[in-house]
Amino acid sequence: MNWQEELEKKRREWNWQNTVWERSIAGRGEWKVTIHEVIEHLSMQEAVDYDIAKLMAPNHRKESILPGGCPDWNYDPERVANADLECPIIIMVYAGHNQYILDGNHRLQKAINKGKESIKAKFLTLDDPKTPEAFSIVFRGDEI
Repeated sequence: MNWQEELEKKRREWNWQNTVWERSIAGRGEWKVTIHEVIEHLSMQEAVDYDIAKLMAPNHRKESILPGGCPDWNYDPERVANADLECPIIIMVYAGHNQYILDGNHRLQKAINKGKESIKAKFLTLDDPKTPEAFSIVFRGDEI
């Protein structure tokens, strides 16, 4: 099996419940955050109907976010078609701005494809002192 076939096989076997983010920092060790930890942390937060236009503003304002994090994002049409719009996307917030979509790019793309004006969203705010340290270390992307 060549690498493309292997990659396609892994894509078909992927399950959102296996989502994990990892980061290694010299002198600080290995850090890992699972989707279950993020969902648990946000479990008491009410989802809001968030204006999709704020996520995909064409003028690239500081708070603009595009699906997949970039304008030329290639999405998997099957995953988009199967996306559940009742499940909120998770938007990463840091330094007072929406930084990127941590979870829910396919849901956002489905909402865009359907012409929706809003999408259910929750916000993972890294500036919040209640946010676990591991989240800040893994998701900020800079040296802490």
